[in-house]
Amino acid sequence: MVCQHLKQLDLELSQRGIDVVYRDWQPWSQNCLHWTRYACYLDLSSLRARLKLADCVVDHVFRGTFQGNERGFVCHEHWDAVIGDYEQCADRPLVQ
Repeated sequence: MVCQHLKQLDLELSQRGIDVVYRDWQPWSQNCLHWTRYACYLDLSSLRARLKLADCVVDHVFRGTFQGNERGFVCHEHWDAVIGDYEQCADRPLVQ
């Protein structure tokens, strides 16, 4: 569902059985295509190094006051994203 730049991460999270909070098409604006939010905390620096993410994949950290909080990766070529929780929670997995 997501672009080739985020496919490996998306597949890994799915195979680990991490719950999907939502999968949506253009969830916020025209600059968002396929966004998937998982119920986990993504260690961005560890994942970037391990998965050797392309330069078009940028860190996305959003701390909203109304819309919620999230942290993950956005592909600036295809506008897809894989995101997780903004902060690490004891009851949700840490993905490194």
